[in-house]
Amino acid sequence: MTKKQIRRNEFYRLKAKELACSLEQAHAFIKEHNLSRGLIAESVLREFLRSSFPGIAKVSQGFVECNGILSHQCDVIIYDSIHYAPIYSYGEIEIIPSAAVYAVIEVKSNIDAKKFGKVLHDFELLNRLRVIQKYLFIYNGCKVFTFKNYFYSPYVPTYGREEGELLYGHDNYDALPEAIVSISPDYYLGKGHCQDANRDMNGYIAYSIEDNTNNNVACIQKFVEQLSELISIPQKDKMDDFLFLQNKEKDQDADLKTMSVEYGFGLFDV
Repeated sequence: MTKKQIRRNEFYRLKAKELACSLEQAHAFIKEHNLSRGLIAESVLREFLRSSFPGIAKVSQGFVECNGILSHQCDVIIYDSIHYAPIYSYGEIEIIPSAAVYAVIEVKSNIDAKKFGKVLHDFELLNRLRVIQKYLFIYNGCKVFTFKNYFYSPYVPTYGREEGELLYGHDNYDALPEAIVSISPDYYLGKGHCQDANRDMNGYIAYSIEDNTNNNVACIQKFVEQLSELISIPQKDKMDDFLFLQNKEKDQDADLKTMSVEYGFGLFDV
């Protein structure tokens, strides 16, 4: 890598630390008011995302509407502001038609089984409102393998299943988060295929990725560039899921060094 080349991976590693630090600063002053701390966590992420996307995409908050039905209040809504206008707006709250929505993000300072169950209930409604791209962003997440238990806690939706039936399948896979993103510990737990000697399953996979400086690629790099693909997809062919790791400039071919599966779990057989 020459001195003139942009160190994209290092930028995102520093940005992840900056986001975490911003939340810690708020917590240092606001110790017992969880609502205010949650609002700050959402605001910090929105401000970062606003600087990350082209002008066609607006980063907002509020509600998604489809056929007269409103979603729960969404922490982050990314939508096409060139071809669509809000149905209603007041201050920073907007009601966005579902056809305009690129993605919805639920933001949590931390996570447990009860909070995760609430997220899945909210995402189930968003799925009925035709919002497919739904993400969970956590500043202080649990260990990655803990999420397998969260998917089967008593707080998650039943999806109309009878007792004893498999909870997840092809009919409700779209209702689940496209990815679960955590800053600390740093991981991007995304939908994918999990295989062992006997089974091929749909579930979630976390990758361990290093660049040529022997440093891990930050989860928010994958997160931002995955969202960028959603915004730009009408202008180009669909790209492979792992192209987020490659700098777009052809002469920057030293960005990616190694990638391996760190952990994965299946939810149902393919």
